[in-house]
Amino acid sequence: MSCSSEVDEKNSSAVNDVSSAKPSVYTRAVSSASDEVHLWTGDKVIHKKTNVKVLFSSAYRFYIQPGTYLCDVYRIRAVTPENESIIYRNAVDDACGFMPFKSTPTTIQRGTRAAQTDESENSYLLETICFRIISNTGGAQYPRDYYIPCKPEEAVLKFKQISF
Repeated sequence: MSCSSEVDEKNSSAVNDVSSAKPSVYTRAVSSASDEVHLWTGDKVIHKKTNVKVLFSSAYRFYIQPGTYLCDVYRIRAVTPENESIIYRNAVDDACGFMPFKSTPTTIQRGTRAAQTDESENSYLLETICFRIISNTGGAQYPRDYYIPCKPEEAVLKFKQISF
């Protein structure tokens, strides 16, 4: 398994020709857009997958040597309440775990990814990822508490928002 997050392709779309893009059904006026990073203070859930083979590319070179490792993968998640007046955006912050990504990056960022949920266009999933390294493919064992970039219970979720 490569070190990447699952992407729901049915919710991803791109418009190649801007002139053919159709306007949205309704238009919202932006009343507040900020680069201020907010801390998520609501409930969060830690999803754990055990004994997963993860290929760490050179993007992780500041955390671990590139190679394949046996890991526990922790996805720290929260779902925002439905609010059509707020759009949540990704936030880069070193207090978070790794930011999930769609493809193999050349550098990895610490932060939180914000994506609309499948259940509602007015609700967002906030997510960050942590790993517990168990061993490498050569069989070298790591200490039980060897986490990158941090322990999942220490990772926070942060976000930026646009209010209407």
